[in-house]
Amino acid sequence: MEEHILDNLVWHALCHDLAEFAFGTALAKRCGPELVNAAGLANHSEAALDDFANLFNPGEDAGIFEATPPQEIPGFAAGHRESIDQLVCRQRTPVPEHDIEIIELTPSDIPDMIQLVELTRPGPFVPGMVGRRRYVGIRQGGQLVAMGGERFRPPGYCAVSSVCTHPAWRGRGYARLLCAVIADGIWARGETPFLHVLAQNTAAYRVYEQLRFVKRCEMTVQVFTRS
Repeated sequence: MEEHILDNLVWHALCHDLAEFAFGTALAKRCGPELVNAAGLANHSEAALDDFANLFNPGEDAGIFEATPPQEIPGFAAGHRESIDQLVCRQRTPVPEHDIEIIELTPSDIPDMIQLVELTRPGPFVPGMVGRRRYVGIRQGGQLVAMGGERFRPPGYCAVSSVCTHPAWRGRGYARLLCAVIADGIWARGETPFLHVLAQNTAAYRVYEQLRFVKRCEMTVQVFTRS
């Protein structure tokens, strides 16, 4: 069966819109953690795994995010492994009518974004991507209470990421609204939105299903540590 581009989305993103920041070979690449801590493999051949090993120093962690990542890589100790659902938006839906001011977030907002992310733990957030990806948010009384943005952009697709709401401001539809705004912007560029969510996060799942996101496959994060 032919591999879908989203089965190995990090690799395709590193070869596409992150190419100027990635380093490595034609078989293995990575970006530095100051931008987006990501690494990918073109395939699981011996040559690719050897190239991958040469990108990391002893003690460094390397995460592989694929539909079927390797269970072991020579020169690495396998660590945490976790499954997560990948959802793809199959139909563009209008942004819900609202009277809420949605702001475009910039690098000057990073301290507030970090504070919100540390409180809510929505998943990976790399400050270095702010300004290189679109992030939007909602402030109440000057406080950033909700945010969402974009992450990986393999050809033809873009990931919705870091959608979160301060616990004191939940139940107002902010997450759904911001996700809809981000997804609509992705559609407007001619790309298809997708995202990742833990199967047990039923509240988030309901929000995404309302926006016409459907499960495409199960992805796996496998962490390795260089020996």
